[in-house]
Amino acid sequence: ACAQDLENEYGDLASFSVTSAATDLVTFISKYTNGANTIVYGVSYGTFFVERVMHLSPPEVTGG
Repeated sequence: ACAQDLENEYGDLASFSVTSAATDLVTFISKYTNGANTIVYGVSYGTFFVERVMHLSPPEVTGG
């Protein structure tokens, strides 16, 4: 029901993924930190999210 409503509204739901959100965060960090080292922290679901960010290996993210 909920997923179907989202699909009806937005089409393909692939953009509603952890990888997509992590890519968005990596893009934000790369654009707005001016190359400064960044540490990303998460708890519970955030741990899973930070793990995905680290998997993308952005050079600015030096710890998680």
